Amino acid sequence: MMRRKLIKQGNDALTITLPAKWLKNRNLKAGDEIEVDEDEQKLLISGTGEAELKTKTISLENTSKNHLRSLISSAYKAGYDEIVLKSKQTLKLSQLNEIINTFTGLEIVSQEKNKLTIKSFLKVDENAEPLIIKMFQISKLVTDNLDQDWGKVDFNNLEVLVSSNLRKLRDHCLRTIQINKFAGDKSYDYYDLVTILEKIAAEFLNLARLISVSKIPKTDLFTELKELLNQSYSVYLKKDYSEASKYWLTVGKIKERYSKEKDLNKLIKKENASLIAHYYHLINLYRHLSSRLVSLSS
Repeated sequence: MMRRKLIKQGNDALTITLPAKWLKNRNLKAGDEIEVDEDEQKLLISGTGEAELKTKTISLENTSKNHLRSLISSAYKAGYDEIVLKSKQTLKLSQLNEIINTFTGLEIVSQEKNKLTIKSFLKVDENAEPLIIKMFQISKLVTDNLDQDWGKVDFNNLEVLVSSNLRKLRDHCLRTIQINKFAGDKSYDYYDLVTILEKIAAEFLNLARLISVSKIPKTDLFTELKELLNQSYSVYLKKDYSEASKYWLTVGKIKERYSKEKDLNKLIKKENASLIAHYYHLINLYRHLSSRLVSLSS
């Protein structure tokens, strides 16, 4: 329920303003027509305008598959509705289809010899929260799988989960945040949080690869890393400044634990050197994550 003041317009007419959010969601602008129906003591207002198509043109040269996906991803996350690819060489449809399938809602709508048009049919929800929660849950699923199947971890299964599913979800989430400026002033914090979560999951995937190849026994370092991820998820859900600050301090103390050379040497004698490298990388990512959690809860 919202209240609006009647404004005098001419001799006999009265007007009201319509909510900006309502207008934006329906792509309505000055000059568009709307429906106004009387229903007993109520007026029912409805209408939908034409959305302004946001188009990005990308000129390609000798581009690799990964680079091409990165270019399309940048336009997709920036909120473009239509992406036009131009190339002096004939574009390979099979390769492009493979890339397009890694995004939610993208489809190839037209193709010429040296030009191809991709359009987004994704209906973006205003709320990115469910997508972020799902990213946390997928990341936790990766660590759970590692914990349960350490000696016989199915690396290929985890690679699909992270490299395909989570990356697709990340781009969907970032597009949602960008288009809706989700959470207003904290939009950047959410955007950054999503990118960190994907990096954490990707690093656990790298750890899984190491485990599957080197047959490293389970270690307390992994248990600590898993627990820190669980704590971060709990802190995110609570959005409590005190809890977020405690988490930030906890990660900071862990990061400083092996800052002295003698302590690091003790760790190297006890643990696999490659495992330690993954451990330090993840701790640094958690430190970054903890800063975002503090910002979001303040």
